[in-house]
Amino acid sequence: MIPLWWLLPLLLLGCTADGPNSIERLTDQLICEATIGVPHDARNDEGYRWIHDAVALPAEDIRHETGRTDENTGLRFAKMGLLVRPGKASTITVDPDQDAEIRLLWGYGDRLAPVHRFVIPTCEGNEDFLIYSGGLWISEPACVALTVSSGDQAVELRIPIDTDCS
Repeated sequence: MIPLWWLLPLLLLGCTADGPNSIERLTDQLICEATIGVPHDARNDEGYRWIHDAVALPAEDIRHETGRTDENTGLRFAKMGLLVRPGKASTITVDPDQDAEIRLLWGYGDRLAPVHRFVIPTCEGNEDFLIYSGGLWISEPACVALTVSSGDQAVELRIPIDTDCS
């Protein structure tokens, strides 16, 4: 008989449909230094919705088109910036109960891969907000349901990708 304590590491190491590396890929953290260098006079948060005064994502009524497709996964990329308020931490999580496969990715760095949960640490900066390039990877058109949390507050929002959310 196998001792039950032996099974615990297997469960914690990611025996999921995505394989043993899935836990490492499910959550990642924004690299604060990966902000894009947009001149101050070009910064504009029009069309973005501020959530908990911590992060801003595109307004729900803006429809985003997909662009390039990843040849390995078949996921299509919908570009959208992420605005982050310096000094405010938050988390963006993909609602798991969606038909489409959806992954998040903002910032640059070789360690970043699309994930389901994206942690934004308390980034420092002298501007009103920091801007990060990136967006969502998606398997098919969908109204992407995300939860943005900061502190003890959480807001659910939907972003239309190649479809309407009516």
